[in-house]
Amino acid sequence: MSGHAQGDVKKKIVKEFVDYWINVFYLTLVFAAFTQYRRIVLAAYDIVYTNYLIIFVALIPFFALKELERVLGEDKIRALFFRRRIGQRFEISEPGDE
Repeated sequence: MSGHAQGDVKKKIVKEFVDYWINVFYLTLVFAAFTQYRRIVLAAYDIVYTNYLIIFVALIPFFALKELERVLGEDKIRALFFRRRIGQRFEISEPGDE
C-alpha cells in the first residue's frame, strides 16, 4: 500500500471513529433524557428508579453494528454474522472501487 493510499485509509478510519462516537454521545444524551423523565414520573408515585447504566451498555453494541453495516455494507455484515462461510475472506473496498 502506498503512502498516499495509507494516509487516505487512516483519515477515513479517524473520520468514521469520530462519527461513531458523536452518534453514541448524542443518543446517550437522548436516552438519558428519557430515563430522567421516567425517573421523575415514577418518583411521583414514590417508586425509585436508578438503573441508568443498562441503557448505555445495551446501546454500544447496537450502534457499533449499525456503523459496521454502514461502512462494510449490509450484505457483508449479513454474511459475516448469519451465514456459515468457512475460509472466505472479505476485503474492504473503497466507494467507487467496484
